[in-house]
Amino acid sequence: MAQSGYQRNVKREGAGSALVQIIVVAAIVTGGVVFYAQRQGAEKEVLDLAVKAKEKTAGDDAPQLLEAKAELAKIGEDKIIANNAILSTAAELEAQLFQTYGVAESKAKAQQYVSLLKERNVRTAERYAAEAYLLLGEGKTNDAEAMLMDLVNEKGVRHAKLMHALSIAKLAQGKAKEAVVAAQEGQKLSTQLVRLPIAEGDALLALGNIPSAASAYLKATKLNPDHLRARTALALTAAVSRQGKPDLLRKSLDTLLEEANSKHANNPPPRVKGFIEYAKGEIFLVENQASEALAAAEQSIATDPTQPATFALKGRALAKLGKVDDAKKAFDDALVLSPSSLPIAK
Repeated sequence: MAQSGYQRNVKREGAGSALVQIIVVAAIVTGGVVFYAQRQGAEKEVLDLAVKAKEKTAGDDAPQLLEAKAELAKIGEDKIIANNAILSTAAELEAQLFQTYGVAESKAKAQQYVSLLKERNVRTAERYAAEAYLLLGEGKTNDAEAMLMDLVNEKGVRHAKLMHALSIAKLAQGKAKEAVVAAQEGQKLSTQLVRLPIAEGDALLALGNIPSAASAYLKATKLNPDHLRARTALALTAAVSRQGKPDLLRKSLDTLLEEANSKHANNPPPRVKGFIEYAKGEIFLVENQASEALAAAEQSIATDPTQPATFALKGRALAKLGKVDDAKKAFDDALVLSPSSLPIAK
């Protein structure tokens, strides 16, 4: 069976051909053939686990990423750190869990892995993506954009994952049109990365282009029909565009929340649960049910207090209720999280 590029990289990083030759000679000379066979078996096991973890990340959603993390854990920390190909995969995985899904405990691990990759001058797309996701997760959107623009414009690096991170950085600074372009450029490089059409949809939604945003989210669900974030966003766009009955859409979000709880043993990542709660609030606000929208926003903030859109929802609900000073405070809180956001500033 032909090996994948990832398998070849893992093997190349794991042991040089000279080392293998030395081990073979030693095994023959000392009669340690059994030892050599065991070593080869152990290396194959590491390779198989690494490939399995890599395959699971293709789903690009929290349940699959956490399953991939569990597969990597079977390899062992020392073996992950020893192999740059596996380390790159682990770094991106942990950084994505931190930035995209709010898994706080993944931050330190991502920082450790990225630091090692930088020390070794490993120049993989996964390393740079992990570095960017870390910056984005810490709210350093300007730094993330500057790093990515240098890679793309000055060094000529072109990779779908980097374009996704760039789209996120652009949108966080209120550059929604540029965010759309980055996400679309990324999809020219890869049609299989689920996070790219989601990023495109988020940017289009910020521009108020609801039909195109819905189309982008639909692309994501075709790549992964179970993707909770994309399915939640589709319900949100249907409500905003009045393409669905609000009560039915809220019920669909309740179902998604039950599904998230089921997949995560009643403890879904905060950004998964928080986004569903936020979407319910937006649906309430579409119906001019400001009190219910405010309650949903407060619930979402309690789950995940890092999302500026939720504070903006709270501000709009408070404004509809005539609580102007409280609304201004909510918008100020949103701007603290996203200082460059023009929609929130307006």
